Amino acid sequence: MREIFFVIVAAGKGLRTGLKINKVFYTFKGKTVLERCIESVLKFPHINGIILVVRKKNKKILNLVRKYDKIKSIVEGGKRRMDSVISGLNSVLNLCSSPEDTVVMIHDAARPFVSQNVVRSMLKFVKPGTGVIPVIPVDNTLKKVSSDKIKSTVNREDMVEVQTPQAFILKDIINAYKRLKDRNKVPTDDAEVFERIGGTVKVVTGDIFSFKITWKEHLLLYKMVVKNRCLE
Repeated sequence: MREIFFVIVAAGKGLRTGLKINKVFYTFKGKTVLERCIESVLKFPHINGIILVVRKKNKKILNLVRKYDKIKSIVEGGKRRMDSVISGLNSVLNLCSSPEDTVVMIHDAARPFVSQNVVRSMLKFVKPGTGVIPVIPVDNTLKKVSSDKIKSTVNREDMVEVQTPQAFILKDIINAYKRLKDRNKVPTDDAEVFERIGGTVKVVTGDIFSFKITWKEHLLLYKMVVKNRCLE
C-alpha cells in the first residue's frame, strides 16, 4: 500500500488579514486556524504523516507534535512559498520508504477545512506523471483591467478557481522543482511547477468550504463555519 504524506505550509505572514500575528495562529473557540487545519486533515484515516512548514520553530509549534502524533517533522520555510514547499518535500523524502510510490499532498494551512471526499477523489487519479488538484467553478464575471480601465471581458467557461491540497507522486514533484528553470518567475501553486516541466495535471471537483483565509472578511466566514459546523 502506497504511503500518503501531507505537507502543510504555514510559513506565510498573512498581512492582508490585518492581524498582528500570522493568521494561522488566530484563535477562535479555543483553537488556532492551524490546529483546525491539522484536525481536518487527520479525519482522513490513511495518511502516514504530516510535515509542518513554519516560519520559525517555537514552543507553541513544538507543542503541536505532542498533541498530534501524526506530525512527523516540523521544518522552517524560506522567503517564498516555493522555498517552503521544497523544504517540506525534502522532509517527506527522508521519511518515506519509496519516493516513486509515495503520494504527497501539499496544502495551505490558511485553508482550515479539508474535505475527505475531495482527498479520496484525488487519490483515485494521482499516479506517476499525473498530479491532481481540486477546483471550483468561477461564478462571477471576469474582467481584464489596466490603469483602472476595463480592457476586456474574460470568457469564464473554461476558468476555474484552484484550491489545495494538491497531490503528486513525491519523486515527480521534487524533480519538477529541481528542473524549474526560471526561478525568478515565482509559481502561484505547485501545479504550475509541474505544468512547466510538461507534467499532466488532472482536476477534480473541490469544496466551497475549502476557502483560503486571506482578508479580514474571510475570518468572519471562518468563524461562521466553525460556529455552524455542518461539514463532513
